[in-house]
Amino acid sequence: VIAIKPDTGEVLALESLPSFDPNVFSKGLKKEEWTALMEDRRKPMLNRAVQSQYPPGSIFKIVTALAALEEGIIDPNTKINCTGGINYGRWTFGCWKKGGHGPVDLHKAIVGSCDVYFYELGKRLGIDKIYKYALAPGLGQETGIELMPVKEKKGLIPTEVWKRTKKKQPWYLGDTFISAIGQGFITITPIQASFMMASFSKGGYAPKPTILKKEVNEDIEKINSKPMEFKQDNLRFISRALFDVVNSSDGTAQSAKSELIDIGGKTGTAQVVGKKSGLKGGRFADHAWFVAIAPIDKPEIVLSVFIEHGGSGGGAAAPIAKKAIEAYIKNKEQKDNKTIEH
Repeated sequence: VIAIKPDTGEVLALESLPSFDPNVFSKGLKKEEWTALMEDRRKPMLNRAVQSQYPPGSIFKIVTALAALEEGIIDPNTKINCTGGINYGRWTFGCWKKGGHGPVDLHKAIVGSCDVYFYELGKRLGIDKIYKYALAPGLGQETGIELMPVKEKKGLIPTEVWKRTKKKQPWYLGDTFISAIGQGFITITPIQASFMMASFSKGGYAPKPTILKKEVNEDIEKINSKPMEFKQDNLRFISRALFDVVNSSDGTAQSAKSELIDIGGKTGTAQVVGKKSGLKGGRFADHAWFVAIAPIDKPEIVLSVFIEHGGSGGGAAAPIAKKAIEAYIKNKEQKDNKTIEH
């Protein structure tokens, strides 16, 4: 779980589990204790928030949607018919909803997380434009968080040139399809997911993360030195869709709906292995993602929740985000009440 204030970049919470008691290092570790830590298959010494790289799954659809709107290849009313999948040569790229969503516009595609809609957006955009809009909110690059000597990972946003150079293979349209829904070669870190949401809430830039308390000012250092300025109409459209992901009857994150605050967000369920592989068991289970923003009209907190092999984003990650946001709001209200009393 990584929670931040989107206006300053203050890190409110950065939790990586399983963890360990840091106090044991101050008094000296016995050899068997050190060995137990290093050989633990759960890797408690790995800071997953900044050092683990995972496919983002459907939370990446926010990037694809905004790119399509900004580039003018669709408008919010553009409809695409989802019949449950699309065919490309001898391959079939399925939607998570086997029977299909039917005709959907962009709002419904985000709320219901329709894969087929985003396959089509990927086809119209091309991978290089997807790359451009993924870099804008800080994906595929270090955030610069002050956690030395921990070395932050960059993740990967691929391009045609990258695949030819690294894989010695051409880029196929099928690669673009799965990239548009956050699968394939794309990987990000959980902290990047949080700052992606901060970027959208700030109109196209994310402040550089800090573990120090800061006041809001115009000189705050940005993650991306050349941020993009998104159109306000497009950002408002995305915000309304994210609100309905949580609060509408068709949304995939109804488990994050709160009576205390208006939460918006996006679920992601990232495949670890292909469904046709037949591999089962915990280490082959899907990863669960949820990114959130609250309150939706004037964001005070954004966060990402990632559960390694946790299953569905809506079922596993979204409820945790709700609890974290509500705890933040309750704590803030208590502090404000004490200030008034004094």
